[in-house]
Amino acid sequence: MARPADDQILALLDGLRKGDHLALRLEPPTCTAVDRCVVVYLRVSSRRQLDGEGLRDQWSACAGYADAHSLVIVGLY
Repeated sequence: MARPADDQILALLDGLRKGDHLALRLEPPTCTAVDRCVVVYLRVSSRRQLDGEGLRDQWSACAGYADAHSLVIVGLY
């Protein structure tokens, strides 16, 4: 599965509730160099973070970092 658009990722993150887990394995054909492939791990440690912008902010920061450094996101947990 290729990396979904950011709005699709954010919709998935918005649908999570306490105790939910999300694991996506993404295999874009453009990731040919192992040292350029990364997995993003997002987490919340409080109800306030889950109800707020915690996951959205984390995803935006990670996706932005990956794009800026030519990294390919191959998994999301």
